Amino acid sequence: MKKQNTESINYIIIDDDYLAIDYLKDLMKIHKGFKCVGECLDVMTAIESVNKKKPDFIFLDIEMPDLNGFQLLKYFEIPDLKVIVTTAHRNFAVDGFNHVVFDFITKPIELDRLLQSLNRLKSEILKNRKCNEFDDEIKIDELREKLLYIFVSKHREKASIKMFKKDIYYITKENNLLKVFDEKEVPYYTDGSLKKMIKILPAKDFSFANQSYIFNIQMAECKDGKNIILDNVKNKHIKISSPYRKNFIVKE
Repeated sequence: MKKQNTESINYIIIDDDYLAIDYLKDLMKIHKGFKCVGECLDVMTAIESVNKKKPDFIFLDIEMPDLNGFQLLKYFEIPDLKVIVTTAHRNFAVDGFNHVVFDFITKPIELDRLLQSLNRLKSEILKNRKCNEFDDEIKIDELREKLLYIFVSKHREKASIKMFKKDIYYITKENNLLKVFDEKEVPYYTDGSLKKMIKILPAKDFSFANQSYIFNIQMAECKDGKNIILDNVKNKHIKISSPYRKNFIVKE
């Protein structure tokens, strides 16, 4: 049996968007062994907090008011501080690695991408603490159901809102966005792909109906085992591909 390290790995989030901080904190809550010791919305708070609390690593947004996130790095007094850059702009990646950051993750942050980074980070930090035996790696299959919501927005609105997974009726693709419907079939939008989305939904509650649709199994009205009825009046239905029919409940 592997020996567990009980000392937490501490981190601080630096981001001028409080919604992004809350989302990242919620993602991190389902990862054992990590502890948030600070949240910073501005550069002055970040400098004071990092130098005082001396975390093992920080999440750093690049687009901060007053100072670029990379410019902020020179004010930190921790020589071995690990930095995970988070930003919506991929073109910052080269600059990030020029500043010897630990990793670069683009927003919106995906659970499996964050997991990949944390597993590497955890291993390196524990080695630096001279621990010869580590906790098992965090596994995506054990965590994907723990986050209870996703972020969505109304069409052409930038502000994101939380949508609880249990309230999702079905999801389909529209151009470069995912179209997420609630029980009343009101549409919302989010980035990503159907293949990535299915990985973060509870496997017992969601399934592909076909390559274009993911459905909430509990909500899907399926009377023949082959089609999901969306509108009895207009005779609108979605065909279930044969590999997925076993996942749906036939309702009389």
